[in-house]
Amino acid sequence: PGSTTAQIAGLASGSAFPVGTTTNTFEVTDASGNTAQCSFTVTVNDDEDPTVTNCPSNIIVNNDPGICGAVVNYAAPTFDDNCDGSGLSGTMTSGLVSGSLFPVGVTTVTYTYTDLAGNGPATCTFTVTVNDNEDPIITCPAGSPFTRGTDASGCYYVIQGSEFNPTFSDNCPGATIQNNYNNTNTLANDTLLPGVTTIAWSVTDAYGHMANCVIIINVIDDTPPVITCPPDTTVDCPSDIPVPNIGLVSAVDNCDFVSISHLNDVYQGLGIYPGFCPTAVERTYAATDQEGNTTNCLRLITVADVCDCATCQDTVPHFFVDLSGDPNGSWTSPSVQRVGLCCEATSPHRCVSFSVMIGEQSIGIYFLIDGATPQGHYYQIDCGPELPMDEIVCLTSGEYHTITFCKPGANNNVYTIHAIPGLIITEEISTRVECEVELTVSGVEESTVTWNDITGGGIYNSYLSCTSGCLTTYFTPDEFAPPIIDYLVCGEVADNPCDSTGLVCDTVRVHIFPEVEISIYPDPPSFCDYDPHTIYVSVTPPGLWDIEWYDGPDGTGNIVSTGNEYTPATPGFYSIIVYDTNTAIPCSLDTLNFEIVLDDCIPICTEQYYCPGGAINTYATVSEFIAAGGVVDFPCFVPDANISLINQVSDGNYCPEIITHTYQIWDSCGNNDICDAIITYNDTLPPTLTCPGDLTAVCDVTEQPAYTTLAEFIGAGGDTLDNCGIEVNSFFLQSEVSDGLTCPETV
Repeated sequence: PGSTTAQIAGLASGSAFPVGTTTNTFEVTDASGNTAQCSFTVTVNDDEDPTVTNCPSNIIVNNDPGICGAVVNYAAPTFDDNCDGSGLSGTMTSGLVSGSLFPVGVTTVTYTYTDLAGNGPATCTFTVTVNDNEDPIITCPAGSPFTRGTDASGCYYVIQGSEFNPTFSDNCPGATIQNNYNNTNTLANDTLLPGVTTIAWSVTDAYGHMANCVIIINVIDDTPPVITCPPDTTVDCPSDIPVPNIGLVSAVDNCDFVSISHLNDVYQGLGIYPGFCPTAVERTYAATDQEGNTTNCLRLITVADVCDCATCQDTVPHFFVDLSGDPNGSWTSPSVQRVGLCCEATSPHRCVSFSVMIGEQSIGIYFLIDGATPQGHYYQIDCGPELPMDEIVCLTSGEYHTITFCKPGANNNVYTIHAIPGLIITEEISTRVECEVELTVSGVEESTVTWNDITGGGIYNSYLSCTSGCLTTYFTPDEFAPPIIDYLVCGEVADNPCDSTGLVCDTVRVHIFPEVEISIYPDPPSFCDYDPHTIYVSVTPPGLWDIEWYDGPDGTGNIVSTGNEYTPATPGFYSIIVYDTNTAIPCSLDTLNFEIVLDDCIPICTEQYYCPGGAINTYATVSEFIAAGGVVDFPCFVPDANISLINQVSDGNYCPEIITHTYQIWDSCGNNDICDAIITYNDTLPPTLTCPGDLTAVCDVTEQPAYTTLAEFIGAGGDTLDNCGIEVNSFFLQSEVSDGLTCPETV
């Protein structure tokens, strides 16, 4: 009796014991002062895991300009622990720290925290997605449109090395390049046929972004034919010189049809002897292909002997008169005194001589001597009969004739020789396919005129509006016309003293050039609404064309650009006018009207509704996008893989939560467009709640507090479950009711 007990170490019952071991010691003292002690330990084990208090949401950004990645900053996650404290830093186990350069793609960042008691780890995982939002850069060779000539060995041009290959770059590796001509990454050693070829280059990076450029190449046949003249020859006398014969000439061309013609004869040695006494003839033939390329060859005809062609004494004045180039031509001599004898003339006659040649459009000549024809003069042609001076001198065209004048006396005279025209027609004219041009002839009776195609054996007479009985006819070639057509034009000269029939003929040559045509790339010029591209124009046939772009049809409105390309600012009707100011060829102008359409290339992204807990679909292919209700309407072909999820954003709300997925799709021509797919999270299922088990408390012990947080509720044995997850701030004590009794009281 009379003993007392006291706690001398540790914590009283009902105290909050710390994690670890606490020793409690009690001492009892009797009335006599004797003591005894007992001790026991209270061990509290920490079996509670740490928790994540701040874990960043997934991050989606675009790449930094020019870099295959982006510097991304984020707030490092924090952790709480019941023992170690709050706002704790974890340890990165994967990914990159804030402020690092994150590569294009998805990087998973993971932080963990394990408490000092070894509980955990608590894990925070989020992703950093860097989208490559940068198009590659492509640069085509400068100088388009290019002009190249065909190879001598064939009707084509062989592309030399990388001359038409563009340069390109991208912020990320893996970009590839391709052209639409041979569908490879180079044009080296490929061949181009004559005409205009438009080649589009496209570079595509590893993430589907594309850039384009276009080159235009004009291949022209500038290779002349190869012509072979007959071998040189020697003839005995001038009278043995053969007439020109194109049948003796051969020619080949790398591309097409070749026409052969006789150009001219150049006589050597004229003037050594009076009369037509050449020592040689340089005869030139020409071969011309359909593009107008011409090659000449020369045949030398040597004359072995004059063979008494000299009809006059050496002292006789002699002149060469060539009027073959002008049917109305004339020639005037200096004042000259007659000296010596010609043909059968005898003294006291004195003579003067002329070698005269007229062209096919002339029928003869007449003379004026000192402005009039004096009495007593006579002339002879090649020492033929003596003819009075008051008549026309009829001559055969295309060859020299020796004309002599003999008369007594030694006075000086001035001689003028005039060519007398017969049929007169322009020898050469140029036009274009489907272009009408006028051909006229004069000097003949209209009713007697005939026009006849001698190039195609009559098949090209259909190009003429009239082939007989007309001085004027209209020539209109079609697309099948050859580059050159010759027509033989004949008619009768009224009262022609030089021909009993009066019929004269000549040839007119017509050069036909291709019709002017404009083409554009792309055609039609339809682009996505926010991404208009450059339009390129090419003109055939190749040439120096002036090009003007107008913001209205048929050249109306304003000039918005010149040259071979234009990038439209707005949709609407436009026109291109090309014209040639460098040649006199008619119909060298054309107009192209076109409409620029700026479309929604993916106008519809169907809204998507997902029940809570369902997976959010993303579209990896264009076909999946279309199957889900999307619409794709691009000007060009769209490869199935040309789709990318470039952004995803949440509105931050809860039940419902609106998530926007932004997709980009692009076609094979480089057009691209975007649209938004809307995902709506709606939660219609209620959560379930299980309370902790019932509690029994001693009356004199402080009553059990209500659970103020969800964590306390769960820690006491309660539970909750929801398909979307529980909003922790939504937990609260809804009501508290007592039965009003004491010991026991039920609450």
